[in-house]
Amino acid sequence: MNVTLLTNQVAAEQIFLALSRRRDEYLQTHQRIAIAHPNWVTQNDARTNLLGKPINMLLIAMVNVRLNQTILDDVGFWSSCLSPDLQTPDQIAPTLFEQNVFYRFGFFIFLMSNIEHGFRAIQPKVIHGLDAQSEKPFYDVYKTLFQATLSTGEAQRYIELYDFLRTLRNTIHNNAVYSPVNGKSATYSVHGRVYSFSVGKRVDLFSWDNMCDWLGPIRESLESILTSPKVEAIGHISDIACHP
Repeated sequence: MNVTLLTNQVAAEQIFLALSRRRDEYLQTHQRIAIAHPNWVTQNDARTNLLGKPINMLLIAMVNVRLNQTILDDVGFWSSCLSPDLQTPDQIAPTLFEQNVFYRFGFFIFLMSNIEHGFRAIQPKVIHGLDAQSEKPFYDVYKTLFQATLSTGEAQRYIELYDFLRTLRNTIHNNAVYSPVNGKSATYSVHGRVYSFSVGKRVDLFSWDNMCDWLGPIRESLESILTSPKVEAIGHISDIACHP
């Protein structure tokens, strides 16, 4: 029995299509980079992996949406495959909510971790000529990387983007409550939208819609880095987390 009270099928389909479009954009960017630098692909270079990992993450996010539309929308699945006390939409709803929070937070955390890992491999090679993972604070890594490879205006725009993303990620450690070390509220402008963080207030921004909005400028930032002359001129950048 399919219970529409559990999953808004129209909204879920819109999210799926938005994620799919973003994944296609990342795939196209990855293809452009791979064609321009086939040796990066064959050598498991950190630069092509920087794009490849978000592509994989987006596919997993799409899988989750389809699970919600099919298996998790079936009351019989919950009661027969999970627990006999989950037999009505009202009983299932809290667990389904937690499952979706887990996927959305997990997607964002892993996306940011993958990007940070790539930046930490690229930055030492650009700044110091070293093939190593940077141990600097993340804000120092992306700030110096953007400043060294992009124009002043473009660098500043992407620095603010990652200031926002880093701040957002830090709220997860506090149950999505904004609690900065400096005790000050903050405002960020990202892709034409303004996001405000108030000390002690919960940050309710982790929707799939919002993440699809951010995925656009994130992809643009990655492509800008990878196509910058200073980064393209480097022969090889190791990725210590790649698999043979």
